[in-house]
Amino acid sequence: MTQSEQFDYERFKELSDPELMAYMEPDFIDPTISFPLATIRRMLADLDRLGELQLIYTLELGATHAPEDFCNEIPRFIAHNSQSVRLAASRALRHLPDKLITKNILVSAQRYAELTPEDEARIWTLELGLLADRVK
Repeated sequence: MTQSEQFDYERFKELSDPELMAYMEPDFIDPTISFPLATIRRMLADLDRLGELQLIYTLELGATHAPEDFCNEIPRFIAHNSQSVRLAASRALRHLPDKLITKNILVSAQRYAELTPEDEARIWTLELGLLADRVK
């Protein structure tokens, strides 16, 4: 996708991983590029139907472009089977504005962190400690 192209959500859902990366990466890393809010909300509605890489991009896009819509959904992905998705959830939580980090989000994140692999427990303790410092 180039700056002159519109984001095509249907194409996003259909592309294989290497093609998806080629489509997303040029603009995904450019924070000045905007994605239509209606499309981001469609992505939110499809969270449970997306492939792993689509889910990773969606969590990151949602936290950046529609944090109010995504903030309550992100914590559950801390317990995802894929470590890459768990890392995306961690990054997404870090990108949320402080005003959206509530006690409910922290408690939810803590609950899901208890379901992560044992070897990640220390990392999640640190991550959630940083999140707790931001609770409003």
